[in-house]
Parts: sequence; structure tokens; C-alpha cells
Amino acid sequence: MLNKNKGFTLIELLVVIAIIGILAALIIVALSGAQRRARDTQRKNNAKAISLAMEQYAVDKNSYPIKSTTIFLQEVSGDGNHCRGLKADLVDNGYMSSESVCKDPDPSGGTFARFRTTTGGEKYLLAWELENKQETTKNSGSSDGLVTNGNGTYEPIASQLCISGCVASNTTIQIGALGTTNVESQRLFVTYGPQ
Repeated sequence: MLNKNKGFTLIELLVVIAIIGILAALIIVALSGAQRRARDTQRKNNAKAISLAMEQYAVDKNSYPIKSTTIFLQEVSGDGNHCRGLKADLVDNGYMSSESVCKDPDPSGGTFARFRTTTGGEKYLLAWELENKQETTKNSGSSDGLVTNGNGTYEPIASQLCISGCVASNTTIQIGALGTTNVESQRLFVTYGPQ
């Protein structure tokens, strides 16, 4: 007699479960990459908003807000202070509507943004770390970290980015000790002025 039980064998069920597991893993990996790219896009938009506020400030005050030492923009140790060092100049004076523009879009706060001006406020440099370490940089092949091709993504060289030449002077902006052990593999979105 023929067995009339219809159903799936244990092997068939295990194969289907394995295929579903592999597909789920691929989807999770794809979505996490999309989330990183979305956060990087938000960082770039935030940097551009800060840059616009800097230019408006410079038109009114004839210089950028003077911060001749490198400052972090994000909060430190959960203190809630965003736009560290720029709040009084840009937010409180109405050049930016909120200090949330300086907040990193990653809730874990895994990246940094640093800001600096020359001693007299003639130039500024804002560098925001990106999560996508494979993004093409404007200074590929440069040996000194010089920012010369306008706003965009750059790679720090020897732990620094600078404009006007990478030598110590009051007309040079350098950002050093960028906060990670492998600085050379970082990608930073940079805005600076004037251009």
C-alpha cells in the first residue's frame, strides 16, 4: 500500500529555514549600510547648515567666530551641550535656529565634529567624521592633508587637515589627534571658509 501522509520531511524543513535565515542576514546587512549612509548624509547637511551660519555671521561681524583652539561640537559625557563653543555666537544670535544641528545623528555618538578658526577669525575649518570609510576623497594622493578643492570629503594625513599650508602659524588651521587609532583610514566631511 501507498503511504497517503502528505507533508514535509525534516530535511526539507531545515533547508527552508536555512534559506530564510540567509536571506534575513543579507537584508539586515543591507539595511545597516543604508542607515550608515543616511547618517552620513545628515552629517553633511548639518555641516553645510553650520557653514551657512558661519558665512552669515562673517558678513555681519567681519570675521568668523574666533575659536583658535580646536573645539568639539558634540556633547561630552552626556552633558547635553551641543555646538560647544559656537552656541553663543551662532545659536544665541539667531544664525542657527537650534543647537541640534551640531548633534550627531547616531544615538551612540560614535563620530566627532571638530571646529577651528585662525587667530583673527579670518578662516575656519569644520571637519565631521563619516561612518563610510570607503567614500572617495578630494585629496586622494595628497601627502599633507591640505584642503584645497572646496567643501567635501577628505582624508586626514599625519593626523591633520589644514588650509593655507600645513605649517604652524596663525593663518593655518590644523586639526590633529582626531580621536581614533587609525586616523589615516578616516573620512571627514569638511567645510571651510572663505573659499
